[in-house]
Amino acid sequence: TSESEETSVYRNPIILSAESTEKKEVEIRAYAIVNGQLSETVSMTYIIDKKTAWEKAQKEAAEKAAKEEYEKKAQTDLNNAVIATIADKTYTGKAIMPALTVKMGKTVLTAKKDYVVSFSNNKNAGKATVTITGIGKYHGKKQASFKIKKAATSVTLKNKTAVYTGKAIAGYKAVVKGSAGKVTYLYYSDAACKKAIQAAQVKNAGTYYYKATAAADKNHTAKTSAVRKLVIKKAAQPMTVKTVKKNVSVKKLKKKRVTVAGTILFSKKAQGNVTYQKITKGSDKKLSINKKTGVITVKKGTKKGKHIIRVSVQAAGNKNYLAGKRTAVITIQVKA
Repeated sequence: TSESEETSVYRNPIILSAESTEKKEVEIRAYAIVNGQLSETVSMTYIIDKKTAWEKAQKEAAEKAAKEEYEKKAQTDLNNAVIATIADKTYTGKAIMPALTVKMGKTVLTAKKDYVVSFSNNKNAGKATVTITGIGKYHGKKQASFKIKKAATSVTLKNKTAVYTGKAIAGYKAVVKGSAGKVTYLYYSDAACKKAIQAAQVKNAGTYYYKATAAADKNHTAKTSAVRKLVIKKAAQPMTVKTVKKNVSVKKLKKKRVTVAGTILFSKKAQGNVTYQKITKGSDKKLSINKKTGVITVKKGTKKGKHIIRVSVQAAGNKNYLAGKRTAVITIQVKA
């Protein structure tokens, strides 16, 4: 008969016969090849009364040898073992080697005594594989798999307060733990984050809202931060003033009052509407100032000499600048 790894093969019978009056008693010793391995020898005793019975006896002996060998090996072949389901694990950055429960029937096998363990793809998120290989009285191999889940990512943002500069102002950089994915920022004009705006629009004084999202990488999940405020305060009033001394003719003042313009100049432009208020203390009673234009009036009959008026220059401010005021001291020289 032919041999193969899946076929029981009868080999070399040893026949012991004993004569009787009508029948012949025969003991057959046989072995088989099972999955490429020789079985142990088995013995069977038959009473042979015709040729066909003899052929049947040979076949049964070989099959018994194969069956016994298969059953014996099956009891120690780890391919028939059961590896208990391995619970999902989470990425840690290190190789993950969970403890195993391995049973052969009702018998719980012991690692390093009955089998050794090896792992593959057991560090990064995805499907990891574990292989057990028999040692001692056990042989063969068995594989199982378990899932390594992505680790969580955290994204932390802080509220930010800034002062108007005339340029777009960005929120704080997010602190990301976990994913190395790209971090993107979204800005909104409302607390409900339904009115998205471009980062370049975060410029004028007011309250804005923003959040950051870290994209997932191969071992970490994506994550979006809590919403945070970005408050841009109005800048201080930038206005600065300087004064110009003016001369007035006493002759003109004998006839009528004289108005003098251009005594207050702005080194830095005022933000918002400008008004002028005479400061009584320290100012000459003969001088007054127009609240809207800043033009100074010198009263008729003012005598020769130096005359001073102290003025509070007030800028109302606007959507991006606070109100502010400066003091200007103007000298009018009345000459002949």
